Amino acid sequence: IYHPMDHSKHNRSLQIQGTAELINVNNNKEEVIARAQQFGIYQAVEKMLREHNPEAKAVDDEVMNVIKRFNFIRIEPAEIT
Repeated sequence: IYHPMDHSKHNRSLQIQGTAELINVNNNKEEVIARAQQFGIYQAVEKMLREHNPEAKAVDDEVMNVIKRFNFIRIEPAEIT
């Protein structure tokens, strides 16, 4: 994780050493939905779909079709520098 390089300023970065776990709809659907809601992704997708097609009846299904494309990464840190 880093701040974009700007040679006129002090650059900041963060290194995380540990174990990473990929979380997606295939291995943990409930957590993906919860995280998407927590970060406002679910609501943003729902709003976009409703604005695009206000007459749509199966918006929840369409939201899930978009959310299926998301992956989250859980990191269990061993060391942070």
